[in-house]
Amino acid sequence: MDSTPPSPWNNYLPVKINKMAYNQDHSLFVLATTRGYRVFDSKTFVSVCKVDDYQELIGDLALAMTLYKAQLIYFVGNDENISYTRTQLVVWDDIKKVKKSMIFLKEPIITFILTKNILYIMTGNAVMIFDNINFNYIHKIENINMNEKLFSVSHMETNSPIAVNLDSDNDVVAYNTFKNKNVIYIRKYYTVKHKIKYIKKT
Repeated sequence: MDSTPPSPWNNYLPVKINKMAYNQDHSLFVLATTRGYRVFDSKTFVSVCKVDDYQELIGDLALAMTLYKAQLIYFVGNDENISYTRTQLVVWDDIKKVKKSMIFLKEPIITFILTKNILYIMTGNAVMIFDNINFNYIHKIENINMNEKLFSVSHMETNSPIAVNLDSDNDVVAYNTFKNKNVIYIRKYYTVKHKIKYIKKT
């Protein structure tokens, strides 16, 4: 994040908070507001990002999140945003003040989940899965019941069954479908050096 002294986050034009999200280790939380994003330290509640004219240009946001303590902010515009729509996920460099990447979808983005290596984007009754390094599309899980109680993603650092001697991670995704409401499906995504090497379905 920006190393310059923080400025008041709501000092001259009041903003409305649309959504709040913690980062992956809960050390920061991000507010998606009507005037861009705001990032705070979760222990001290001190603003750790600069509030400037770029926030006005970014505009009204529905969702915003940071990846651990990196300078990357992932956000989705609100319905009233004329620059960034609900069908676009933007990866923004908070230090350089530039877009690093954008993902364009045909359907509005309901929410998204970030882990160390994988980006999950929820649209209606489907989840689009991308790698979190180059933002390459991996695949889509369809017919998902998006009830928050029936969809979960957890990230664990572990040894991969296909590369025991290498540090690796895995994501465990549990979900329910409209077709089989009495069944919970589990997918494990094993990654080595930030690349998905193996997917196990249960």
